[in-house]
Amino acid sequence: MEKPDVMLKTMPFKLLKANWWKSKEFPNAKYPYRLFRQKKELEGETGNEWVFTELVKFYQLWSDVKGTRIDTKTTDIDIQADAYVDGKKMYLILNNMETSAQTLNLNILNLDKNNIKSITAKHLYEVNELPILD
Repeated sequence: MEKPDVMLKTMPFKLLKANWWKSKEFPNAKYPYRLFRQKKELEGETGNEWVFTELVKFYQLWSDVKGTRIDTKTTDIDIQADAYVDGKKMYLILNNMETSAQTLNLNILNLDKNNIKSITAKHLYEVNELPILD
């Protein structure tokens, strides 16, 4: 996030289905970096149709972010920050590298000239090794 001049575009390495990831040696192993799985792969589910894996939550997290990147700065090296402005909307991205909750003080330039009308938050985190998007 801190080197936009080095990257033109980036996205995680993902395959769609990875059908080739089947082995007699490891019959229950699943290729973790794929976007689709067959429904029957999870215990208690049946069917051959393809459904999204949990990786789709990464795309859902970033789906609304757009605009021009603006400068951000944090005083805590364990908090990553990035922001984008699109018209009257600002998208502020914060990533806490600590395992415990942190208190943040936001200093936004010219905030006194612009009233905040609404805030929408997305939170991607892990519970029992599964990603949760709220």
